[in-house]
Amino acid sequence: MEWPKNAWCYDFCGFLKLVLSVHDFLDCVLYY
Repeated sequence: MEWPKNAWCYDFCGFLKLVLSVHDFLDCVLYY
């Protein structure tokens, strides 16, 4: 089964969103 050509982009964007959310969470924890 072949993936859509931009399937990797969806995964990459999801990964970036996850990293950014974790980064914001750590900033919040470190700030307080």
